[in-house]
Amino acid sequence: MTESVYDEQPKGFDDYQITLGDILRGERATLGKTLLDVQDHLRIKAKYLAAIEEGDASAFETPGFVAGYVRSYARYLGLDADQVFETFCAESGFEAVNASMAARGTAKPQSRAASLRASTLNDPILNAKVPHRPVKDGFFHDVSLAGIGSVFVLLALVSGLTYGGWRVLEEVQRVQFAPTNDAPGLVADVENLSTEFAAPDEEFMIAGMQAVSDTQLQNLYRPRELELPQMVSRDGPISAIDPKSFGTLAVTEVLAAPIDPIEVETKVVEAAPPSVDVYAVNPAWVRIYMPDGTILFEKILDAGQRYRVPPDLEGPLLRAGNSGSVYLVVGDEAYGPVGRGNGVARKVALNEADAKSAFTLVAAEDIAAPQTPPVNALALQTVEDVAQ
Repeated sequence: MTESVYDEQPKGFDDYQITLGDILRGERATLGKTLLDVQDHLRIKAKYLAAIEEGDASAFETPGFVAGYVRSYARYLGLDADQVFETFCAESGFEAVNASMAARGTAKPQSRAASLRASTLNDPILNAKVPHRPVKDGFFHDVSLAGIGSVFVLLALVSGLTYGGWRVLEEVQRVQFAPTNDAPGLVADVENLSTEFAAPDEEFMIAGMQAVSDTQLQNLYRPRELELPQMVSRDGPISAIDPKSFGTLAVTEVLAAPIDPIEVETKVVEAAPPSVDVYAVNPAWVRIYMPDGTILFEKILDAGQRYRVPPDLEGPLLRAGNSGSVYLVVGDEAYGPVGRGNGVARKVALNEADAKSAFTLVAAEDIAAPQTPPVNALALQTVEDVAQ
């Protein structure tokens, strides 16, 4: 009897062959993950994960990474990594790179436990019977190079701020005097002044000593009253015109007799002696003093400055440093220099006769003529006003 097609029984779940790929896809679907999600988590390319599910070992460029990829994927899905790797090798025909990797992949749990027990025998933390002595940390164990660098930077910053503040405070507290061309006059009219206190041999003394009394200083610095303004009427100049003196109506007066000339007595005034100036063509130190040691003037004359010797002095003397740049100007003629080079000239007489006899006349084009007034012009003017 022939069999009928209706005699065939329906196939059950066990009648179908289930591959490794079906198991992996099912577990991944249970977790609700896609191949891209597994790629982001395991850092394995999606094409390698698909090759593992398809059982295609030829998709891997490096065979040495196949075992690691398969085991990592199996652990991610919660499966036995060794069993999954064996099934993958059986279905795809993949062979391990070396026997050691295969043996490591098929190691028994007993051997792992034995190795764990062997490692704990000499571990002082896991085995209480092993004597343990804690190792003492060194001095530089907790020292950080970054911390040391930060400390040095902070010290440098604090030092810079401190130095800057000190410099600013020093500049604020500094007192400076404005230079003036005219030195203040001091009283030199002192009787019985011994030469011991005059110290004529000292190189630098108080500048600007001049023979001016207290009364003359008071008159000099006394405030002057303002002059009252003179009011002039607008019609004043016009009303002051006399029509008889100007214009066509002017009247000409005829003198009756000629006026005799007035005889004026003529007086002959002796010419004042020419002034004597100490003139410096380069910066030079000069001292003007009297034979008794009284110092009249002492200062460093800049280039082009001069000092005029008062005409009422008798026998003034000059002592000058850098004497090769110091000349005596008598009237409009220059004589000198009073010394040589940077040497010091001593006891040079400041009068017309000695200047002309002791020094050589200098041509006008050899030295520049003084363009500024004498440094003691104010004192000379005060003395002349008092004398008048």
